[in-house]
Amino acid sequence: MKSVDEVISKIAARLQTDWHLAAAGTTGRWPQTIPLGLPERAGTLAANFEEVRRWSLGWQVWEQNNPVEIVRVNRVVHGTNQRLPTHVRIMSADDAASIAGEPWPSRIRRGNRRNALLAEKFKAATDLASIIRAVDNYSDVDFQLLLDTAAWFKEHDAAGMTSRQVPIEGLHTKWLNTSRHLVALLAGKPDLGLMTSRPSRVHYGYLDPDWGGRHYDLCTVGDANAQPLYQPRAIIICENRDTAQLFPPIADGIAIEGDGLAAAGILSFFPWIRDCPNVFYWGDIDAAGYEILHSLRQSGIHARSILMDESTYLKYEQFGTAIDAQGEPIKCSARKELPALIPSEREVYLNLTDQGWPRVRRIEQEKILLSDAAAALNIAITTSR
Repeated sequence: MKSVDEVISKIAARLQTDWHLAAAGTTGRWPQTIPLGLPERAGTLAANFEEVRRWSLGWQVWEQNNPVEIVRVNRVVHGTNQRLPTHVRIMSADDAASIAGEPWPSRIRRGNRRNALLAEKFKAATDLASIIRAVDNYSDVDFQLLLDTAAWFKEHDAAGMTSRQVPIEGLHTKWLNTSRHLVALLAGKPDLGLMTSRPSRVHYGYLDPDWGGRHYDLCTVGDANAQPLYQPRAIIICENRDTAQLFPPIADGIAIEGDGLAAAGILSFFPWIRDCPNVFYWGDIDAAGYEILHSLRQSGIHARSILMDESTYLKYEQFGTAIDAQGEPIKCSARKELPALIPSEREVYLNLTDQGWPRVRRIEQEKILLSDAAAALNIAITTSR
């Protein structure tokens, strides 16, 4: 039987998936119904009825103080008719946010405000919900800069200019390089047309064992024909080059060499990556790995992680390291606000960035068997259908 805390945790997890849809004014996947785990066997129910009765009363009190509906059924216990709870029904994301508590109400209100501004200034823009999610960690200053920059590009042609030459007050190159996908979407342009000193490229490999063509490929930002030879059903972005190049076969799969923190600023340029129904990220279990995952999501790539949860940490901790590549002890990284992480990822990240954490702070993905990674990816693809 589920406790109130367990149900609240599930509600928060579902908000993490689609809060941005509610912020953009759609219903998303709500209403939702969560089973409470009432025993189905009459014998089990009768043997534990005192516990069940207290549990039922607890849900009754909780229902009176929260915007929910408890679904109940009649069950006969010890010869008496009992009305017992079976499910919790939450009608809207706003109700869910009220139950889950902060930061959810504030996040949805902020998203509502930003959605209204975007809809007013960029009437032709589509999929504002994804943009709302991508800018969730933007300060108000950064969000205003996004509005100003997109408005400028909507009215001007930047062909032949570099990022440094764009005449917008407060704009700096690093910000524009990491936000250019969002700017282009709002401006209604496939690309901003900016020049770079050298074109950014993505290296990847074809994982489908039935594909008879070349195994390795690349695409270049700004190239009109930057398409793979087949549209992938699943993409695995690997933090390190070796794991991407050696990843086992996956039907209709592609493995991308993520290139660390640079990934978020490059991969979001390619529609075939953004539009893939199953994008996954696999990185080192260290602070940087979770920061890369967060930046990918913020750039508009809704990647799910594999092998970056507590169970993986515990299984492979024996292969972790406390020494960096220079032979120096790995220092505790400064903790950052990473709102795009889900609870299971954040739990590990908080441990790794805890000054008092006594265990290893890095498990390199190369230490994890590629066969384990392929199995985890196949399970993740199957459960996402």
